[in-house]
Amino acid sequence: MPATHPSVTGRHELKPDDICAIFCPTPSVRPTTVFRVGSSLIFAASLSLTIALPASAADERDYDRWALCPADAYVPTKPLAEQPLEPGAIEVTSDQARAVEDGPTTFTGNVQVIREGQVMRADVLSYDPATDVLQFRGAARFWDEALFWSGTGGRYALDREFGRLDDGDYQLLGNRRGHGSATVVAFDGQKNRSRLEHVDYTTCPGAVPAWRFSARTIKLDHDGDWGVARGATLKLHDVPVLYLPYVSFPLSDKRKSGFLPPTLGSSTDSGADVSIPYYWNIRPAYDATIIPRILGDRGVMMGGQFRYLLPTGQGQVDGELLPSDSQFDDESRSSFKFFHYQRFDDYRGTAEVRYAHVSDKEYFEDFGNNLGIAATRFLEQRADVTYVGRGWFGFARVQNYENVDPSFAGASGPYKRLPQLFVRSRWREPNLRPGLRFEAETSYFDRENSTTGGRIDLRPALIFPWRTPGSFVLPMVELRHTEYLLDANTAGDDHVSRTVPVVSVDSGLVLERLFDFGETALVQTLEPRAYYVFVPQTEQDEIPVFDTGEFDLSFNQLFRPDRFSGRDRVGDTHQVSIGLETRILEGHTGFERLRAGLGQIFYLENREVSLPGQIGSSDSVSELIGEVAAHLTREWSTGAALQWDPNDSETRKAALRLRYRQQDGPIVNVEYRLRRARTNIEQTDVSMRWPVTRRWGLIGRWNYSFEESSTLEVVGGLEYESCCWGVRAAARRFLSTTTRQFDTGIFLQIELKGLAGFGRSTESFIGKTVPGYEPTF
Repeated sequence: MPATHPSVTGRHELKPDDICAIFCPTPSVRPTTVFRVGSSLIFAASLSLTIALPASAADERDYDRWALCPADAYVPTKPLAEQPLEPGAIEVTSDQARAVEDGPTTFTGNVQVIREGQVMRADVLSYDPATDVLQFRGAARFWDEALFWSGTGGRYALDREFGRLDDGDYQLLGNRRGHGSATVVAFDGQKNRSRLEHVDYTTCPGAVPAWRFSARTIKLDHDGDWGVARGATLKLHDVPVLYLPYVSFPLSDKRKSGFLPPTLGSSTDSGADVSIPYYWNIRPAYDATIIPRILGDRGVMMGGQFRYLLPTGQGQVDGELLPSDSQFDDESRSSFKFFHYQRFDDYRGTAEVRYAHVSDKEYFEDFGNNLGIAATRFLEQRADVTYVGRGWFGFARVQNYENVDPSFAGASGPYKRLPQLFVRSRWREPNLRPGLRFEAETSYFDRENSTTGGRIDLRPALIFPWRTPGSFVLPMVELRHTEYLLDANTAGDDHVSRTVPVVSVDSGLVLERLFDFGETALVQTLEPRAYYVFVPQTEQDEIPVFDTGEFDLSFNQLFRPDRFSGRDRVGDTHQVSIGLETRILEGHTGFERLRAGLGQIFYLENREVSLPGQIGSSDSVSELIGEVAAHLTREWSTGAALQWDPNDSETRKAALRLRYRQQDGPIVNVEYRLRRARTNIEQTDVSMRWPVTRRWGLIGRWNYSFEESSTLEVVGGLEYESCCWGVRAAARRFLSTTTRQFDTGIFLQIELKGLAGFGRSTESFIGKTVPGYEPTF
């Protein structure tokens, strides 16, 4: 066994006498020594190369982003220490060692140095105590946890903690395929800075990679967590396509000012659409993004976003300005949005402000980048305060809406709330004992050319709950009293009130059985439910309608006491609702395989109370409601809902959904929607992402209306992914909800894996277009 020199503490422990005492008597045996070099980092220069490169190792997605790549270039196996090392110790082995008293010590032949997971090999390693410099040369190699480097040699000055590596190639290890070369990698330990010269980087295989990023020099400030590259060039197949004389970048997750990847697109109305965002890291708690947006047929729009963090809150301000729109009579167009969220009193209270404004009603139609934004009808402007006290909950709101739908008149939009105040009890409700509930609300409503005024609503209730693990009965008596204090200019009485009692009994069972399906243990529930409610008829025709509408009937709505939302109407009824629901769950995981429900309301009296312009109902039963959702396999899922009206023998609503989703494979969504209540809608919606090969994929959506015999939206796109880059392109043609004219948009994304991406809004757009879509690069 080779001799081992015990580790010692101190700065310069490697002495010629020590080496000769160990190595000189047995020169034929490969010598080994272990020593410390204080806190100096002999290999710090090579580490700086790892820090300089994009940190692509930690990928949050669960797929292998390098699955299309060939096997990594061969990396020699990292050597291990012959004996376990103490923390901070270094093991040096070589074929020969020569020491001169008060002169240099030289190791030659298969020199190997191991220190805390780092390994360096070279032909020659020398240490000169006069200069306190370590030098290594000849077939130098270096390994650590993240990097393998090979080059001609290097040096390290112990006293100045300054080192450099010369003329080397590197390969990132782990799930990082980056590789390249650098003529110089230097590290200044005292200043904690690095310098790299003539560096190139790519994640692509081959002698001529698909893309390569090069820089004349890169300087890194590790304390400041930022770097600067000069003379940077991006090449595609060795053809320069982008030159940046100066570019700065962060070395960690810390924010750094600089340009972000641009967004590219096109539309029929605006022409080419290019955004070039600049990120400004103002302070740790403040940042901003400045977004010049070039619209080929309209002009140059300036957009921006400002974000801030407070000790107990946060906020954001967004804005856009187009000084002169060539497609809008050269008028100025703009948008503004503000959001703030605040917590107070040890998180018992919250405050939130949301404000949005646009210059004209066609703004979203012209500048929205998806159908949801383009179809926006009202912009909400509100401020909320909530507070959770001991035994009570309070809420206050001021709310306004800005009409951005040209088809809506001013008197047909939502009312303003100036303000709304609400309080509700949070008392414990013990089992088999009477309990109390209480809630109250007061609001003032205002709208142009409409009835305006205040409303006070009180709702005390008495309950007597009876609950067991498999059943419940909840009787309740509630009194609803409402006062209206209307403005003097309102037609009719300026003071209207209403008092209505509500009696209800909700009851149900939860039955379970265990069974096996193949090798899978399952649990099936059977949950019958009966709900009785009585609300006497009360004259309400003189009461204005501020915020009330009629609920769409659904399975859950069968078991609510009121068919109206809001507080301006209390629906009279005498009814019994009967429902049956069943679920099948996996016994070990709780995963829901099937859920199905069927229910109906049986009316014992006619309903007289209605909204203005509507009439009551004398039907003895409601629509029959059926809903089902199932996960047939891990890939297949389906859902269906049906509302059939036995009074008219007509289907009022129907919906069918089928989805096939394979992990990292095809995604297909097929939906059918039918509605004959209040509005007539009959549509199909088909979307998919289908891999044609391992590299190519198709993206599409088709939304068709049978009522209009017209396509509402169609999207077609392609994805291509290679080992180290990918591209997405999508074209969209959609029917405007206001102008009823078609518009066309084009989306493009280019991703250089491990470096950067351009046009990443395309990924977001496709995610909304194809439910269940997850990008593969």
